[in-house]
Amino acid sequence: MHFLISWLKCKNMSGSGASDASIVEDLKKSLMEYGSELVKPYDCTEVLTERLDKLEHLLSGHSELDVRVSVVSCISQIIRITAPDEPYGEADMKEFFSIANRAFGMFPCMYGRAYSKAISILNTMSFSESCLMMLDLELHDSIFHMFHLFLGGIRTQHPYEVFINMEKIMTMVIHNNVDYDEFSLVLVKTLLNYLRKENQNVAPVSFKLAVNTLKNCSADLKTYLPEAVGSLDVPIEDYAEVVVSLFQEATQKQITVCLTSFTFFP
Repeated sequence: MHFLISWLKCKNMSGSGASDASIVEDLKKSLMEYGSELVKPYDCTEVLTERLDKLEHLLSGHSELDVRVSVVSCISQIIRITAPDEPYGEADMKEFFSIANRAFGMFPCMYGRAYSKAISILNTMSFSESCLMMLDLELHDSIFHMFHLFLGGIRTQHPYEVFINMEKIMTMVIHNNVDYDEFSLVLVKTLLNYLRKENQNVAPVSFKLAVNTLKNCSADLKTYLPEAVGSLDVPIEDYAEVVVSLFQEATQKQITVCLTSFTFFP
């Protein structure tokens, strides 16, 4: 409980008019103490998780984006260690994914501590498959936002692992979204926005990421293509070949189903 006492002490001092320098010094001491604990090797996962929890609680109220993203990076490791169980309650997990998205918003910048931590969070989320918790928590808006951040933020200059992890996360989410047809339709529309032929030259990496994801999930998304294409009011020939092909397959299947559903009488 020592780490909580130190953290609360800093909070109380902040509200009682104590100097910022004093608060910072207390935080520095606590961070050095808990940081030195993390350097030690641990054979027990439970003990390591406890140490990471200490650091997370100490920093969780900080408003600086770099610090908040660093906290989320630590939490992502805790989630990886405890997977498939969720280590925190629903509210805390929602906050985690919210800040993770803020970190993913740093991808176009390609510099700074928040950017490097965003790559770390992405790697861990991909490896641990913790993105599937977003479906369990019904964080559909956050998933939708994450897809846009990935597709709009990927750059040619990014390490290849960034591309691979984005593709893996989006593919996993789509594969596992089995109970919510309306959301599948939203995700198809999201991909279609980046699958116009013009984007092959304007944003080639985003185009490729969308193409790969659609190919990976063709069985999951094909039936939603006719409705999605129709709602976006863009001619089918303006889309990538994979879209045209899957659209034709889905349309033909719908026609076949309609024809076979008729009962003919002599």
